[in-house]
Amino acid sequence: IIEKENIELQHAVEVARLENKIRSEIEDVLASAGIGIWRMELFDGEKPRMHADSQMKQLLAIEGKDLSPEEIYDVWYSGIKESYLPSVTASVNEMIENRTSENTYVWIHPELGEQFVRCGGTSYYVEGKGYILRGYHSNVTAQVEQEQLQNEKLKAALEDARKANAAKSAFLSRMSHDIRTPLNGIIGLLNLDSHHPDDLKMLSENREKAKVAADHLLSLVNDILELSKLDEQNIELVHEAFNIDQLTSDVMTIVQMRAVEYDVTLNCDAEKT
Repeated sequence: IIEKENIELQHAVEVARLENKIRSEIEDVLASAGIGIWRMELFDGEKPRMHADSQMKQLLAIEGKDLSPEEIYDVWYSGIKESYLPSVTASVNEMIENRTSENTYVWIHPELGEQFVRCGGTSYYVEGKGYILRGYHSNVTAQVEQEQLQNEKLKAALEDARKANAAKSAFLSRMSHDIRTPLNGIIGLLNLDSHHPDDLKMLSENREKAKVAADHLLSLVNDILELSKLDEQNIELVHEAFNIDQLTSDVMTIVQMRAVEYDVTLNCDAEKT
């Protein structure tokens, strides 16, 4: 009987040793990942207590300090940014009611300042006493800041795309309006010619006007095609001479066609140089 008890005792000791080894290895892995482990005791009629492993103490900036579980809890709770207290409280209640919860909040580190913390855990009830919560605590400031940076870039890209689409819409709207002017002029000249087929002088003048309007219409179409180059940032600006008198004359020719439709008289007095 004694030999059997010794064997069972040795087996229990070996199991305990293996469990401690596995637990230590798990703690080492979590610590290398910057994850601290905590246990919180919320017992009826008693002050809340928190137990923390070495990594958790480091995250709370209390490593090397001889603090009681009540004091560790106070350090953790007092560091929660005030605006996040409702969220943390809700997470603790959810952990108690649903046995598990996760939350990200801001914890004010005494040296590093505001840090984003990812915290999660589970709970179980101790009959006649209250709840014990166990979980992890991880500093995720770098990840959150990276996500915020990416979100800002996406917002900026979205705003740029919105502005580009608005610019395209405005451009095409103006082009649509501008295209109608020479097109209506050409149509008006053709209708006028059809009513005066024998007036050679009028036909000749109208043909010249129609050519001006057609050239202007072609330039507008070319401008629309240039829009694709703007998207590709492949636009080139050129400096070239032009005849301002001829430009003025062409503009008046095109605009007068539209003005006639509204019974508007246009006069142009350009001083030639």
